Amino acid sequence: MSRAEHPDGDALVAFHLRNIRAGCWVSLTFCALYVAYVAATPDDPNRLIILGLAILAAAATGVMLVLPLERLLRGHFELFFTGWTIALVTLISVSVALDGGADSPFIVVLFVPVGFSALSYPMRPAIVSGAIAVGAYMAIVALDGGVPYPTAVFTAATLAGFTILGAFQASNSDLHRGAMAQASFTDVLTGCLNRRGFEHHIDGVLEHAERDDAPASLVLFDLDDFKEVNDVHGHAAGDDLLRWVVTRIASALGEHETLGRLGGDEFAVAIAGARHAHATRRAQELEELLAERVHASFGVAAFPDDGRTSEDLHHVADAELYRVKRAREARPRELGWAAALAHAVDLRMAGGHDHSAAVGDLAARIATQLGWGADDVAAVGLAATLHDVGKAAVPDAILRKPGRLDPEELRIVRSHPPIGADMVGRIPGMERIAQWIRCSHERPDGHGYPLGLRGPEIPEASRIIHVADAFDAMTSELPYRRALSTSRAVEELQRCAGTQFDPDCVRALTDVVGVDIAAPAA
Repeated sequence: MSRAEHPDGDALVAFHLRNIRAGCWVSLTFCALYVAYVAATPDDPNRLIILGLAILAAAATGVMLVLPLERLLRGHFELFFTGWTIALVTLISVSVALDGGADSPFIVVLFVPVGFSALSYPMRPAIVSGAIAVGAYMAIVALDGGVPYPTAVFTAATLAGFTILGAFQASNSDLHRGAMAQASFTDVLTGCLNRRGFEHHIDGVLEHAERDDAPASLVLFDLDDFKEVNDVHGHAAGDDLLRWVVTRIASALGEHETLGRLGGDEFAVAIAGARHAHATRRAQELEELLAERVHASFGVAAFPDDGRTSEDLHHVADAELYRVKRAREARPRELGWAAALAHAVDLRMAGGHDHSAAVGDLAARIATQLGWGADDVAAVGLAATLHDVGKAAVPDAILRKPGRLDPEELRIVRSHPPIGADMVGRIPGMERIAQWIRCSHERPDGHGYPLGLRGPEIPEASRIIHVADAFDAMTSELPYRRALSTSRAVEELQRCAGTQFDPDCVRALTDVVGVDIAAPAA
């Protein structure tokens, strides 16, 4: 039996090995009794044959004591126990026949394998062992021919009753072992798998994935600021939150997904048959599911791309989780200085409008509509908030000029995306956001700036920012231009979709602002 097939396979195999060793010593004891009996009855027939059987049985038992039986027990333990019972009953039956038939004291030894089965075997092999013993006794009686009918019936019924009691005991033992195994693999507080149980489960998932050449994924997550819940509201509130998390996640798990609590506020989900992209989407869905009461940070790793063992996957997923958590912990600081810097730039503009904050909010909503995860949504919102910081290097006279810019002024204005990207890129961990800012004025048709990128060459985040920026600019009141209505601005974006703006981002914005894209201009 493999670890994948039994939740506590190692312990079960160890239990059976102990029983086999005990049974071997019991068998050796009865072999010694056979020898003593033969020595005490030298004049009875077939003494040498019975002695030879006893010596042969003792030798076979000794071999079993030194054989490596663990692998056999993992896959075929019921077959092994049944075969052992057949061998013992056959030996006893032959001894009875050689010793004079049903009157031989060896007949009593038929009860030994039945009793041993009840104490050591699972229920099904225990029933089979009893049935074999009863059948052997009935065959002895039939061959002997001289056993009184009441004696035969009473002895057979006693063996059968002994078998029923043995099966009942074996069933109780099976239930007890199952309950103990379940308890050892279950988290007491939440009822899901504990660390030990989950590790056995993920090992089984990977074993099947390796054998079937199939993918599998591991999602690790822990709750943000869980310590604060315990400190402020008490451990009872923390325990209630953990139970709620497990109930909430368990209600959303699919057939091939399994949840475990690794300890404290750390959880894991094993997903059989899932590649990294699917597991990431599931992590985002679970994150949104928990957002009703608590925020959680996730890390994902996939077999075989990120590793072939559970330890490898845990290491990769944990590293990603740690990166996400650090980014989230730093975000309040980032947003503080980002908002201050962006507001300073907005004050230099002539509009009297928090353009940067509005673009950041709108870009985050567009990204959400496009199916982005929470962390990426927050990142694009931050990049959109900072998309104009490079204008700090543009003179006020150009920023506030109401008319058309001349070529030199236009060149200066168009220098602000790389300047802003360089400013933000000097901050550790902001390199990706800096690149989005650098490309935030590129166009699908290649007529944007500063690099003249086309279509998919432009990061999707930059395309989102470009649409959000244009929409807010068109719908904001400026000293030299009246604001467009929402529907008129959407119509303009749609007209330029595919050339100036990304069509998917325009459609997402239309859904966000709730305007029918085919509606006539106001």
